[in-house]
Amino acid sequence: MIAKALTIAGVIAGFLVGATLLTAKIIDDCYTTEVLMITPKEADVVAFEKELWEEGDPVAEIYGVPTDAPVKLVFADEDKLIRPIEDPSLVLMPVDKQQGENPLQAKTVWFIAHRAAVGFGALAIAALLGGFLFSRRRK
Repeated sequence: MIAKALTIAGVIAGFLVGATLLTAKIIDDCYTTEVLMITPKEADVVAFEKELWEEGDPVAEIYGVPTDAPVKLVFADEDKLIRPIEDPSLVLMPVDKQQGENPLQAKTVWFIAHRAAVGFGALAIAALLGGFLFSRRRK
């Protein structure tokens, strides 16, 4: 009885390893937007920067202070995204860290998914091994 329960628990935990990683992959592929996060500037400063901007100048600096590199955000708030007319291929996300804004990034989803998969994997191995040992002990 215990051996069978442990074996079933091990199989379920093994399934959860794959399900966790597959879910993270689906979220990453289907529900992320690549953005360049910026610390926003005031509206009047942005208007002034737009007037000074010339072709070839960096675009992100018009709207705020950009981070080092683009990131993938999960379920990004479309209402907050800025798609500058100066460079339509660029997607900016104003984030005020001092206000506590910290949008969910795909790398955080993967961080959690990998740790959960390792935990489920360890549980699967332990349960299957326990089930095997209990079944051998009975015989």
